[in-house]
Amino acid sequence: MVKTEYGAVRYLAPEDIRSGQYVAVGHFERSYFYCTGESFDGRPPYAQAVYKDLPEENELKVYEVLAVNVPFVLLRTVTNEHELLDARQTKLVELDPEFGQLVFIAIEPKKPRKRKQK
Repeated sequence: MVKTEYGAVRYLAPEDIRSGQYVAVGHFERSYFYCTGESFDGRPPYAQAVYKDLPEENELKVYEVLAVNVPFVLLRTVTNEHELLDARQTKLVELDPEFGQLVFIAIEPKKPRKRKQK
């Protein structure tokens, strides 16, 4: 019987990411600089704002971690494509291993069947 409920995901620090794990993007960390006005203490009048950006619905993917060289992570998608992520800007969450395997089995593209020659 297939388990239908899994525990909550947890965010992974870059140094906690290991090959073989199933992960998904929790959020992206974006930043921008803005002008704060006049500077009275000699420092540049700019500040950096950092905010979290959640993945769009069409960006939700489950990955299998193939290799890690902190902060870079090589991932395999369900469609057997490879992506390289920077774990400083992309915060990953760890999925239950059984759930990750289930997603790979359920979404994996089916190989076309060869027709028998008559």
